[in-house]
Amino acid sequence: MLYGNLTINYHGYAIALFLASGVYLLWLDTKKYSESGMKREKKTAQLTGWINLSLGVIGFVIKLFS
Repeated sequence: MLYGNLTINYHGYAIALFLASGVYLLWLDTKKYSESGMKREKKTAQLTGWINLSLGVIGFVIKLFS
């Protein structure tokens, strides 16, 4: 949004959340599901973790070069 000469942007927060949630899903959730023998949940956590991590890295690169 644009208010006069000030801009408000939440891209940095979104990028940090994507990266943090991706690392959390890949590191902690998959370990927990693996120990519990929950194969489908582990696979889903891995998939969403990699998607979040990828979106965070892509967003960071775009923000870095724009």
